Amino acid sequence: MFNQRLTYFIDERPLQGDAIANALSGHQASAGFDAIVTENSTLAIAHAIKKSTGKGKITHVLPLSDEVKGALPSDVEAIWTWVSSAYDPDADEACKSATVLTK
Repeated sequence: MFNQRLTYFIDERPLQGDAIANALSGHQASAGFDAIVTENSTLAIAHAIKKSTGKGKITHVLPLSDEVKGALPSDVEAIWTWVSSAYDPDADEACKSATVLTK
């Protein structure tokens, strides 16, 4: 399904502010997956991607508030991954979305 593999895994729970970006210092990260979505975790990861490569994509498993959506960097696209869409009858469409995220 995915044409790229996970290169970095960062447990963002204990990290705040620029700590995620600092953890990626010296590495290139253009995509992120926020499986937790607590407070501003998606926003922090998006800013880390922006700082790392200047642009990219992040997917999140829960809807974002309008406040968070408005604060996302313009060059980092946020995509809501609706977990139940990965199961039949929508599995084919979910696979397409996952493939797009990894490009």
